[in-house]
Amino acid sequence: MKQPVVPTLEQIERADLNIPQVGMEDPDGWEYADKMWFVDHSGFGQEGEPALTIRQFVNSLYDYAADNPTHGYGVIDVGQFQLNVAAFRPIEADEPLHVGD
Repeated sequence: MKQPVVPTLEQIERADLNIPQVGMEDPDGWEYADKMWFVDHSGFGQEGEPALTIRQFVNSLYDYAADNPTHGYGVIDVGQFQLNVAAFRPIEADEPLHVGD
């Protein structure tokens, strides 16, 4: 299963994003962070439509990532003209792992 990508703020600012398609189930080691974006991927979307333009998405993602630097992102659903990108947070281990245990 593909893992979410954790881009730097510089990558987001440049829109240098290779967000993988991870599907509807939480990837191993990650949980859904209750944040999702509905984004136009056709290139023909306009501001004011339900789906965000790429520029609107990048701006929103930048703000979110600045507050959540460890979160990763994955495409969970793709349609003909739009897609859904979800934020995932890494799952913290309940107990630290110790070498030799």
